[in-house]
Parts: sequence; structure tokens; C-alpha cells
Amino acid sequence: MGCYFTNYFAQSIPLSACFINPAVRPFERVEEYLNQDIVHNYTKEVFHLTEGHLKTLRSYEQNKPGPDSDFWVFLKTGDEVLNYKLAAEMYKEHKVNVDEGGDHSFHDYAEYIPEMIKWLCSKAHHVDPLYQL
Repeated sequence: MGCYFTNYFAQSIPLSACFINPAVRPFERVEEYLNQDIVHNYTKEVFHLTEGHLKTLRSYEQNKPGPDSDFWVFLKTGDEVLNYKLAAEMYKEHKVNVDEGGDHSFHDYAEYIPEMIKWLCSKAHHVDPLYQL
């Protein structure tokens, strides 16, 4: 859900970012786990998802990308978790790559890293110094 939150922050802070299989409305997918105990795959920590958590997640929803932001979106048509068409539509005014097939794990993302870095570096001079860390 990193892209979901990045887009939320981009409403007030101009950002350039690369998104891989961004969730547009993740609360719809997460809703099926409501009132269930969820066990973290690695830490085995148990988390109980409540309606309050979903309400908070919904509160971050944006209907369009950040107004002064620039995103490059990478999608796979075979994504079994998210509907790639939702992201393609939401980010249609941005740079969007749609690859046939694949899955949500985007196994070949490493092939795009050199292009992503070059693109992100080209955007660095557009950042307002007030937002630089």
C-alpha cells in the first residue's frame, strides 16, 4: 500500500515516484479480512482488523493523483491481487507501463530499475528546496 500512501502525501507535497502495481482502493481488498485475526508471515505477530482500521484506511483515499506530482506507474495485466485497469485509469495523465501477463509480485521489476533511477534523477532538479531533506 506504499503507493496508496504516497499518493495521499502527494496531495500537499509535490513528489516524483515510481509505482509498481499500485493499490487504488486497498480497503476493498482488505475488507474481506474484517474481524479476523491475521498472522504476519515472518514475525507471527497476530493483528485483528477492525472496522475502525478500515475507516482510517478509507480516509486516505484520493480520487486523483497529487496535483503537482509526477508518477511512473508499472502494471501487469495478470495481477491476481489488484485490478490493473483501476490504476491505469487513475494515473492516465502520468507515465504508465502496462505489461501483458505477469502477477502481483512483478518478478521482473529489477529490469526496470536502471530506467527508474535515471527517470527519478531527472526529476530531482524540479523539487522545491523547502521539501528537500
